[in-house]
Amino acid sequence: MSINNVGNRTDGAPPSRRRRPLPTALFALVTLFALVAAACGSSSSGSAEAGSTETVPPVTVPASIPAGVTLRVGDQLDFLKKLLELSGQDQNLGYKVDYGNFLGGPAMLQGFQAGEIDTGFVADAPLVFAQAAGQDITGVAAWAPGKGTIGLVTAPGVQGINGWADLKGKTVIIQEGTVAQSTLLTGLNSAGLSYSDVKIQNLNLTQVAAALPSSGADAAILTEPFITNYLVDNPTAKLVAQGQDITDRVQFLIASGSALKDEGKTAALADYIQRIVKGWKWVNANPEKWAQAILVDQYKLPQDKALELVRGGGGYSVLPLPGELTGPQQTLTDLFYENQIIPKQLSAESQFDSRFNAIVEAWNS
Repeated sequence: MSINNVGNRTDGAPPSRRRRPLPTALFALVTLFALVAAACGSSSSGSAEAGSTETVPPVTVPASIPAGVTLRVGDQLDFLKKLLELSGQDQNLGYKVDYGNFLGGPAMLQGFQAGEIDTGFVADAPLVFAQAAGQDITGVAAWAPGKGTIGLVTAPGVQGINGWADLKGKTVIIQEGTVAQSTLLTGLNSAGLSYSDVKIQNLNLTQVAAALPSSGADAAILTEPFITNYLVDNPTAKLVAQGQDITDRVQFLIASGSALKDEGKTAALADYIQRIVKGWKWVNANPEKWAQAILVDQYKLPQDKALELVRGGGGYSVLPLPGELTGPQQTLTDLFYENQIIPKQLSAESQFDSRFNAIVEAWNS
């Protein structure tokens, strides 16, 4: 086995050409979930036809992988690397893994554009923007926590915001092109509002909690573990709504079209996906160890809260693609178009490649 770290990237750019100017952006250095998309190539050849369950012939985990294969994995804050290490799934690989530690979706997708990585993980919005920009990237696996981990919080002392409908005319901090924007769009739509009904401050997600109290904004979209820490530090702030749509809490493992055309890399990716599935099964069986290593040691959450987040809703699930995700992802994709955030309509099914479903189903049963 050989595992290397190949670099750290933090740069990014707006995800698409917009029909109206972007709000003035606040800028920060670090983020968990974000997106940049620059036109590069065409959409994946593994796109699904409407109603289909397989896009190309399914892949089985190979008995052996050709010698000399290197799988370049885009990670965020060593998340995938830790998942495999803690679960023991980083042992006896028949290929070399080079981990690139990309701090957020924008840098991650720039890594794809530059040909630096073969696979990596993002949330729901980046798939939409990547497809809208013509990037040759598709989702090949997905996982989700059982408990929602993203929500709408108020600034300290702000009154009169008790849900999505109260945001009209208010200023909200999000990171555009990320799951935070997806959640805001979905929430606004549920209340009959549109993106233009709010004012946006655009800030990297990991910086939002620190910025919100003095930003002049009324509210923000935060993810765990930042929600818990923010509410402890700001007792007059409130969590007033949570993202309930499944696409608000799914992470996608994505892969480049060039990697999926390479038999050796595809074989290595099949093995790597199997290890991720086994890793999440280990997390479900060992929630205390995962909570301690990730949420307590890294993010300093109280142990009881960390365990609640890991155990909540029955633990983590690994999902076949497109499966039940097609409808929610299409709704989200349409919302981005209707709110003039992406320049063209898209099919959600084109965002997924189902060739690894057999691996997911075999190890997730």
